[in-house]
Amino acid sequence: MKRIKIYLVDDHRMVLDMWNSLLGNDNRFSVVGISTNGTQALEDIKVKLPNIVLVDISMPGISGIELTRTIREKYPLTQVLAVSMHTNVLTIKQILAAGASGYMSKTSTFDEMVQAILAVYNGKHYIAEDIKNLIAEQMLGESENNTVSRINSLTKRELEIISMIKEGLSSHEIAEKLFISQRTVEVHRYNIFKKLNVSNVVSMMKVLNQEAV
Repeated sequence: MKRIKIYLVDDHRMVLDMWNSLLGNDNRFSVVGISTNGTQALEDIKVKLPNIVLVDISMPGISGIELTRTIREKYPLTQVLAVSMHTNVLTIKQILAAGASGYMSKTSTFDEMVQAILAVYNGKHYIAEDIKNLIAEQMLGESENNTVSRINSLTKRELEIISMIKEGLSSHEIAEKLFISQRTVEVHRYNIFKKLNVSNVVSMMKVLNQEAV
């Protein structure tokens, strides 16, 4: 049986060592590389072309969301499976919008991680059970938490732009990365502010941080 080539990216070395050991001892998988940062990961992925990259979200330098977006743009045959402690709706939606095929919690069991990897490898999507339950609870509680409702009204493109704004990119830089006009970016910014009921980036960040873990 052909082994599934996996690359691991996490800024915590202990987490990398744990997943490397667990996955490396399973004859269905081959861990072809590990990295503690997105810059090194992109260099390695270019050479090793793994089937699946397990990506943490919160990392110094290139975030997991930006890394996911770049991987999917440059290496469309490589799938991304996010593995994070984040459980807020916005973060989950952002990395899925960036191109991740799955979202796992760092508290997920190894058996569920295997399920997720096999599903993603076979072209399917997979969301960890505990994450799905949390999303359901947040969705059901929308009437009590208007912020969640407003976040859920954001489109995939708006989520992409929000993640780029959070990374400090200007409207001009966002337009270049997304191959759209600066005017279109400004329209999206206006719609984002309107949906979140804010008037500037600082206010937007305050609203989004209410949902951050």
